[in-house]
Amino acid sequence: MLPMYGNILVKILPIITLLIYAMDTEAVTETFQMSVSMALVFSIGGDVMLELKHFKFHFMFGLVSFLIGHIWYIVAFKGKVKISALSLIGTAIVIGAIAYLGATFGAAAPPELSIPVQVYCAVIGCMAVTAILFSGDVPYRGFAIAGAVIFALSDATIATEKFLWGGHVAGC
Repeated sequence: MLPMYGNILVKILPIITLLIYAMDTEAVTETFQMSVSMALVFSIGGDVMLELKHFKFHFMFGLVSFLIGHIWYIVAFKGKVKISALSLIGTAIVIGAIAYLGATFGAAAPPELSIPVQVYCAVIGCMAVTAILFSGDVPYRGFAIAGAVIFALSDATIATEKFLWGGHVAGC
């Protein structure tokens, strides 16, 4: 296992490269570029906070940082919406999964984290839905959808480890 600072570097270096790309590309609007860049900055903050386990409120601050990042993703994706049978099916699956996970994790979390965890689940669900419905002129739109879904799955894994398995996995 890497020392704490090694873990932080491993987590944030890919995000920094995405941030550089997001700020450099000319293929998107300025608003989209700024929103995605802000989302990535808050993602870095969330990753750093989750690694600072010696800090009493590391999990809550990480949660808030990621929550703000997801709101920036929603701002980026909310522009154009494309409704299709496939996007509606994807949206229904995300809403169902997020409702189930929010209830499950909210019930398993300590009382002081129950509502924040449920709010976070709702926001990440909105982010995934806006990514699925987004039809903007962005190259590789499928990657945005895959990224949103993978982000939600990753967060669900962290919540499972922390709340359902007692935080004994992966140093939660």
